[in-house]
Amino acid sequence: LLRYLIKAGGASKVYCVVRSSTSEGGLARIEKALRLLKIWKDSFAQHIVALPGDMALPQFGLKKEDYELLARRKGGVQAIVHAGGSRKWHMDSESVQCNISGLMNVITLARKSHASVHYISSGWLDAEEAAEPQDQETLRTMPYVQIKRKAEDLLHFAARHYRVPCFAYRLPLISVNTRGGFSGDFI
Repeated sequence: LLRYLIKAGGASKVYCVVRSSTSEGGLARIEKALRLLKIWKDSFAQHIVALPGDMALPQFGLKKEDYELLARRKGGVQAIVHAGGSRKWHMDSESVQCNISGLMNVITLARKSHASVHYISSGWLDAEEAAEPQDQETLRTMPYVQIKRKAEDLLHFAARHYRVPCFAYRLPLISVNTRGGFSGDFI
């Protein structure tokens, strides 16, 4: 996703909240991940601003000046992509914090900066909606589906009550294999 945002060229900088203690460490983590996927280009570094933080914390756990830079109404962020997640499919605090608390923090920033919100959701919600009634009940009990549903409900609330432009993208499957490549569809 980051590669596509950089290549689209719509923004000279892409700000990434990344779990790290320093900006340099955060950029190194991003570079390592993209190298594993065999998609890193050295030119990407000039477009990435790594912000050490945690999306589940208020103001992403950022330093005050870093958060205020993002929250400025003019010259701040124009679009926020929530693509953070947990690879766990069971209900645990990490999944809830990332998808629910993280999205609430994104919406708060979007309201301050007048940015749009782009949430990477899950094709599992399409499957649940299209399923036969007896299968819908099974899918609805899956914690992963419940978390993604609640997150989309938050988006609808923000769009309706706060007038934040919100978009959900229900991707069918995104995964990375241990050899450093995609194993599945990235649409």
